[in-house]
Amino acid sequence: PEMPTKGKQTCHVGLDGFWYLCEASSTTGSGKQAMKWSGHFLIGYDAGAKSYRATGVDNMGFMVTMKGELNGKKFTLVSEAPMTMMGTTFLDRVTWDLETMKFTDEHASPGGNDWKVMEEDTFKVAPGAMAKK
Repeated sequence: PEMPTKGKQTCHVGLDGFWYLCEASSTTGSGKQAMKWSGHFLIGYDAGAKSYRATGVDNMGFMVTMKGELNGKKFTLVSEAPMTMMGTTFLDRVTWDLETMKFTDEHASPGGNDWKVMEEDTFKVAPGAMAKK
């Protein structure tokens, strides 16, 4: 079911522009049933592999490695191995559309291509937060 969610993501560029350290947090739901989540992600370009890569860890004990690509203004990362959360095993795919500032998180069964949207958000960018290149 849909639930109200409020969150924040802050990324800092480092290592000569190859990597970003991102901190994210969110609260889903309200009151005593609210779920608080936070995570740290290292996202960047692996020059040796010639591909975008990411590693993420969160306050629920999860760790994920992802491989990605940048197509125009869309940046997509896909988990390299299945993840299990609350008894469900899945692959994770996250996409940031930098044109519309939309974020999408999708899950699919391992080995499948049956992607289902689990979360959609639109980011509000803080003034001066994104440098134009």
